[in-house]
Amino acid sequence: MKTLFDEKETNFRRQFVKSYKGSQGETNNEPSETIPDQSLTVRQLLDNHTRGINNPVKHYDPQYFETEIPNFTDLTEIVEYKENLANQIKEVEKQIKEEQKRKSDEQKQKQKEKDSALHNEPNGEPKTSETPNMGHMASSSQTDQKQ
Repeated sequence: MKTLFDEKETNFRRQFVKSYKGSQGETNNEPSETIPDQSLTVRQLLDNHTRGINNPVKHYDPQYFETEIPNFTDLTEIVEYKENLANQIKEVEKQIKEEQKRKSDEQKQKQKEKDSALHNEPNGEPKTSETPNMGHMASSSQTDQKQ
């Protein structure tokens, strides 16, 4: 008669199988992080809590930032929330595109101002392509050619 605890019938070991000798366990070779004399009983923890004494245990508070965490009670609320999020994404993407367009327009305007400043004299007249030294050199080279 086969029983539920026969070793031949199962592939894993159980405590009730006669041939099971237990597991070796694991060996911890890391240094201990335990601080001596820091243990408190449940009674001491409760007393400290009721008296408003903080315990040295680190407690992390959740941070939700600006987004609201919804609590759904119906499946239709999930669909509505999903649609709302999709609309918010579209609006944010639209704002991003508008901001990028505005920045590129500003850069183009600055470039036009720089170009116009380079092509115009301070008194408003356009600059000639020749510099004063070049004009002098051109006139001297013309006199050399005439001779």
